[in-house]
Amino acid sequence: MNLLKNSRFYLTLLLIAALVLAYANYRSAQQNSQAAHSVQQKIDSDFLANTELIRESIDTWKASPDSKDLQVLQRSVSKAAALVSYTSYAEHQPYLLSVFGQMDNWVVNLQFRPVSWSAEDRKAWIELLDKLSENPTDFDTLNALVLRLAEARAS
Repeated sequence: MNLLKNSRFYLTLLLIAALVLAYANYRSAQQNSQAAHSVQQKIDSDFLANTELIRESIDTWKASPDSKDLQVLQRSVSKAAALVSYTSYAEHQPYLLSVFGQMDNWVVNLQFRPVSWSAEDRKAWIELLDKLSENPTDFDTLNALVLRLAEARAS
């Protein structure tokens, strides 16, 4: 009974409990951080995969895409546009959000107007999308993509 009345015993017990709780909080935060990092990597890889699908879709076009080609392109662009705001790339380059929003809008409108592409146009798009896949935060590539979108809208 003397042990329970001893203030040193209570202080030691309190210190041990505080250390155990601090360690448990540290481990929990560490695990949450690793899980968040894993999810971020998955989102980034899904975004890049959809960017590659956009590239492949454009690469398969001949002169004028049919409705199936447009559906594949629209699905890939929509997915990339939806994912872009959650990528780590958007944190470093907010302009990426605008570019994919414009691209999504352009692809949706392709259904309502005839499209004809030359081999040079297709090659230019593919080069831009390759550069974008290599470095999604490159401002010059994003700017060139916006200019290409503006040209495509005008034609």
